[in-house]
Amino acid sequence: MQYRTTIPMRRMLSGARGLIHTFLLTALTAGAGAAQERGQEVLHGQDVHGRVVNAEDGSPLSGTIIRLVELGRSEVTHADGSFHLEDLHAGTYTLEVDRLGFRLETVTIEVGPDGTAGIVIELQPQALELEGVVVSASPRTRRAGEAIQPVNVLSERELLRRLDQSLAATLENEPGLAMTSQGPNTQKPVIRGLSGDRVLVLEDGERVGDLSSSGADHAVATDAFSARRVEVVRGPAALLYGSNALGGVVNVVRQEIPRARPDHWTGTIQAEGNSVNSAGAVGGDLRFGIFSGLVGRVEGSYRSTGNLQTGEGVMENTNADVVNVAGGASWVGERGYGGASYRYYSNNYGIPGGFVGAHPNGVRIEMRRHQLKAAGQLAEPLGEGTRLELMGAGTDYAHTEYESSGIVGTAFDLNMAAGEVRLDHGWLGEDAAGAIGVRGQFEENLFGGRLDTEDTDRAMIGAYVFQSVTLDRLILEGGLRYDWAQTTPAEDDPTSEIGPIEQRTFGAFSGSVGGRFDLGRGFAVGANLSRAFRIPTVQELYSLGPHLAAYTFEVGNPTLAEETALGADAFVRLAREDAGAEISVFRSDIDNYIYGVDTGELSPTGLRIYQFTGGDAVLQGIEGALEWSMSRYWVLEGNASYVQGTLSDTDEPLPLIPPLRGSAAVRYERPAWFVETRVRAAADQDKVAEFETPTEGYTLLDVGAGLRLALGGRLHTLTLQVSNLTDAVYRNHLSLTKELLPEAGRAVRLLYRVGF
Repeated sequence: MQYRTTIPMRRMLSGARGLIHTFLLTALTAGAGAAQERGQEVLHGQDVHGRVVNAEDGSPLSGTIIRLVELGRSEVTHADGSFHLEDLHAGTYTLEVDRLGFRLETVTIEVGPDGTAGIVIELQPQALELEGVVVSASPRTRRAGEAIQPVNVLSERELLRRLDQSLAATLENEPGLAMTSQGPNTQKPVIRGLSGDRVLVLEDGERVGDLSSSGADHAVATDAFSARRVEVVRGPAALLYGSNALGGVVNVVRQEIPRARPDHWTGTIQAEGNSVNSAGAVGGDLRFGIFSGLVGRVEGSYRSTGNLQTGEGVMENTNADVVNVAGGASWVGERGYGGASYRYYSNNYGIPGGFVGAHPNGVRIEMRRHQLKAAGQLAEPLGEGTRLELMGAGTDYAHTEYESSGIVGTAFDLNMAAGEVRLDHGWLGEDAAGAIGVRGQFEENLFGGRLDTEDTDRAMIGAYVFQSVTLDRLILEGGLRYDWAQTTPAEDDPTSEIGPIEQRTFGAFSGSVGGRFDLGRGFAVGANLSRAFRIPTVQELYSLGPHLAAYTFEVGNPTLAEETALGADAFVRLAREDAGAEISVFRSDIDNYIYGVDTGELSPTGLRIYQFTGGDAVLQGIEGALEWSMSRYWVLEGNASYVQGTLSDTDEPLPLIPPLRGSAAVRYERPAWFVETRVRAAADQDKVAEFETPTEGYTLLDVGAGLRLALGGRLHTLTLQVSNLTDAVYRNHLSLTKELLPEAGRAVRLLYRVGF
């Protein structure tokens, strides 16, 4: 079979460029109109000057991040602790002041007609890291403790301690999360037992545009190396992001399209090394003003890894080379911004071989992604409290799998264009926030190599409404969304051996309602009810043939119906200055849960045959987390998660469900340095599906230390982490290579970073 990449791809890219151009022109026109309307205010707006100091001795704190919450802007303090926010119109603003080793402070300021000068913000040294604002769970920016859904926020300070080779490995110790993989290069997040197409991975709120959800061997085309923060929303989150987010959302926040004019050049440079796979990485990002209101941002990184060292030997063919380059620019005015960005991501990585059905020498994969984005925001287009947001994105993704001889075995192309318009409003009053939006997406899926899967187009459109109301101590949220999708194969085949291949149309409502009640003294309770749905992927519908790097022969089912999930969760939350905790229980009943069944048979080439099928399923569980400041500098952390997944008709376990797992850590932290030790553990997993093998539990010990130095007005950080200190031999139940070799042995990671 020939690899098909002809006229449809060019048509797709042309459409994506047109969509980007339209959205960018609209955003810039809106911003220019706002500037013309208030030209004097934009050019001669009011400024805010201030300093950040250590509350104990009054010494200046350079490298402190000042976030202007209402406008999404940020600034970094100079060597003398000073900061400067330009061109603010009169009003009330919230500053979030964040410095490693100090308590996160939120300060409200009033900007008058003559600006504001002489602000002095004192930060108290504190080891406990209170979570800041979160943008992924609601149209309104909230603190994580006020969110209606269970939310985790990894700030920059936490990323410095936890940063790993992949996004999934960085998040693995968060409550409710686990990691699945087919070798170290394909690690993907699992949320409450759900993975793949049921977990949305986003960059700045937009889908990454890769095929990581359609195959265990497909890597996620993003990582957390240059992230400012990572937000995880556990539970169905389909209202704002479309269908499929039954498990949750992972949002990598970079602001690659600048939303603010920096007072001076700001950025980071960092380098990383890891002994367990002889890995090295280097990268950085830079934000700068070009002229007037035009702002630029550039970013680049390179990572090279060798073969993974495990407790029982080297896992061959697990090396990788990753290149990630991006650039963006935007015009920023008083009432909004409009801009565009481009990102190139490539990953040349190996999939290990040597187990049943696998090629003895493994498989090499070359993947690359080009993505163009445009975005704009305009404040008060329809009166006070309103905000219009426009977004457009076009992605060209290619993925080719090579046999050890260099022959192409399987090839995939995904070309995608997406656009969204959203209006945030406060029409119901100051204590209410709502959103109305429409999102459209078009995909062109192309297949090559030895796959007989039909090239397929998929079009999707969704519309939603969302409303939040605060009534004293009670916060209520609710929303409704309708999504329509159409999947169209290049050629109909009513007599196909897997069933009639023809156009399929899907449509369904999603909705949620939830609330959070403040009990006082830092305690709150909340609950959510939701309905979400997921349409089958193209592979689940029409696959037929060997998937080289997955070492499977995949057989689709073109008659599959969409998944629909009814979910409920409830939580008790504590948020104080000296402690934070949360316990959540959840249950999700999924009709027509789609999964690949290992038939127990082998194809003529020796590959396991997997047949996609659907059946009703139930996933339920409990998770909890604790962070307690035992004294000024000592912090105790811990979390645990348990999920049970079963097929309703047979009460048989679902495949690839994580066992009971958790971690506990003790950290001693001063403003200039910290040390910590962590224990990670997992129980036996013997509740397994047919042809799935049980996995023994394990206990691991990690240690770490960090140093923070203010030199030349720049904050330098050096972080040392030793994972699996005792070099224990253990296996991850969700790893598809666990029969071959165990997980990584002792790993020494060193990360250096300087912010300016």
